[in-house]
Amino acid sequence: MSLPSTTKELRRYRVYCNTDSRYVNGFLNLTAGLPSVCFENASHSIDTSKTDLIEIIHNTYTPCVEHRKLTCAIDGTVYAFQASDSASTCPTNSSHTISATEVLEYIHNDKRVIKEPSKPMNGFFRVQTIMMDVLPNENKTEDFTWPFPIAPLSVIILPNELHRGDVYTVNVSPNKPVGVITANVSIGNTVLTVSATVIENIHVGFPCELFDGTNTEDLGFVVDKDYAAGTITVQHASTRAFLAATPTYVRMTVRFMGPHIIGRKGMMHFGTTKIGASYIPAGEIVRVNYENKSAHKKTIYGIVEYLY
Repeated sequence: MSLPSTTKELRRYRVYCNTDSRYVNGFLNLTAGLPSVCFENASHSIDTSKTDLIEIIHNTYTPCVEHRKLTCAIDGTVYAFQASDSASTCPTNSSHTISATEVLEYIHNDKRVIKEPSKPMNGFFRVQTIMMDVLPNENKTEDFTWPFPIAPLSVIILPNELHRGDVYTVNVSPNKPVGVITANVSIGNTVLTVSATVIENIHVGFPCELFDGTNTEDLGFVVDKDYAAGTITVQHASTRAFLAATPTYVRMTVRFMGPHIIGRKGMMHFGTTKIGASYIPAGEIVRVNYENKSAHKKTIYGIVEYLY
């Protein structure tokens, strides 16, 4: 469906800045084309293969208005509400030039499209059931994969009274190597210096561990990330030393659920309060762990709703 000629379209992108080794969000008008430089510093280049379109904003009746902070050569700092293409002169006096401008806020009508996941899907919807049989007092792990990319919308589990007290955990990409440490790790360290690929892929809230080919150290969750310093801060201090020269790999996991203690019987929904979907590449492992806390054999069913 074509949009009226009065429509002003704004697009929010996420780009990867090569200079700062991190992702940056920014806006472009429809006519501006794709991002070619970093939004925060136009002298920084970006990796265009990692550019994601996050959101499209349609203003069906009026153009987008920007709340700007401008530096006027005569009047100093000036705040103004302007159309998106009118920031070349001072709003108080058009004969004054401006040397800097910063967009503080985008004001627009409320028709918008949320683009999730960041990778485009075909838009087909599917519901699929997964099942696990668990022996008495067994702690069982089972891996599931899809031969094509999927974008899960929600997960439903169907416990009965026998499942009460059992523990259900779901991880995506479990213990996946994303880079290495670039400085030695000593006992007691919680701040790790890591390669750019770790900074790019790991995020606050992800479980993290170190692996040197022999020893594995569970460091809990990532609690902070410093792009400029190239470091991550982890929840638990290392209990052993690791050498950068070994090499020592940084492995991450995406925690989707849990550990979730089943406290009641009946249908339980997860993910329904979030707008949009997550993205799981083809062949990526979804690992389900179920801890049976009783002396009964059980079957647990999960229903996955996803786009593909």
